[in-house]
Amino acid sequence: MSDVLSPAEVLEQMTDAYNRGDYDAGLELIDPQAIDHSAPGGPSSDLVAWRGRWEQARADVPDLQVEVEQVLVDGDMVARRLRTRGLRDGQPVEMRGMDMVRVRDGRLVEHWAVAIPGSTAWG
Repeated sequence: MSDVLSPAEVLEQMTDAYNRGDYDAGLELIDPQAIDHSAPGGPSSDLVAWRGRWEQARADVPDLQVEVEQVLVDGDMVARRLRTRGLRDGQPVEMRGMDMVRVRDGRLVEHWAVAIPGSTAWG
């Protein structure tokens, strides 16, 4: 039996850590050389910037929660349909989106994400 998490388990644990605001636990599941193809300004392997985006989202929407609506797994790839919600200044905000990741040896190594047009975004 292997101690390495499956691709779906990696994303499940990462989302749980993110929803708790435990960014250290979430970042432990990302390979230091991972490429975020959706990073502002273009593809990046900057985990400090990744954490900064998570922290900024939480600062904007303190009760931010990501709900996974659908998961598709194909080998080392995981695609998810997401709904992110919370309150900003007492007003509900919601954003829908999709992400896709590649996982190797129990760590995220590539990430792509899009917001679905027409969903409410913040920032």
